[in-house]
Amino acid sequence: MKITILGSGGSGGVPLINGFWGRCNSNNPKNRRRRVSVLIQIKDDNILIDTSPDLRQQLLDARISKIDYILYTHDHADHTHGIDDLRFLERPIGKKAFPCYGSSQTISSLKQRFPYAFKQKEASAVTQEALYEPLLDPVSIKDDFIISNNIFIQSFQQGHGPNFESTGYRIGGFAYSTDTNFLSTAALDKLKNLDIWIVDCLSWKQHITHAHVDQVLSWVQQIRPKRILLTHLSTQLDYDELKAYCPAEVEPAYDGLEIVL
Repeated sequence: MKITILGSGGSGGVPLINGFWGRCNSNNPKNRRRRVSVLIQIKDDNILIDTSPDLRQQLLDARISKIDYILYTHDHADHTHGIDDLRFLERPIGKKAFPCYGSSQTISSLKQRFPYAFKQKEASAVTQEALYEPLLDPVSIKDDFIISNNIFIQSFQQGHGPNFESTGYRIGGFAYSTDTNFLSTAALDKLKNLDIWIVDCLSWKQHITHAHVDQVLSWVQQIRPKRILLTHLSTQLDYDELKAYCPAEVEPAYDGLEIVL
């Protein structure tokens, strides 16, 4: 399994569109962050988690032109608004649309916001049929599921603020938990015995919808992953400053980082 960090930044990226770097050293390329997304490669399958607004450039940099499966954590703009870029990717062999997975709430919201991606309405005057095939073949998930060549994926719900949830995913010894500030006992149980955990960490201070540094470190003490990468990093979190603060097994993610398990 190969994991590539396509984006490690908060909802506005780093720097923000107005050029604001915050506490981040602009001379360190590891502080230049696109919106969060991750690519997982298992044998011949490319699995994408979320379609960030920066997806086009992320996949160009990673030299990826084919996606086989898409996993959505939730429907927020910084995780979904690159959805249209899928039009120009190679479709999975034998499929007309990209299989995409997410909670029923996430799938329902995406269908409302991007209806053309699921069902084309524009008809040809000649054939009276849709001009284009739909982009996405949606699958609502409640728990664990299997894709492709018996790739077993565990899913779990995470608190993302007081009235919202995101979905976390685990494949083998790897797990991904972005956009969360509450992990239930059931979620923490699914995160035990990990080789690598990529986890949300927006800021130094407590936040209403995202985890902060000391909160993540407390989770680490409970589940003891071998390696932890912090993602969804805001302009508050300078790479070198954050790395120096954390124990050796915990480090900031950065765009383009590759991990092989």
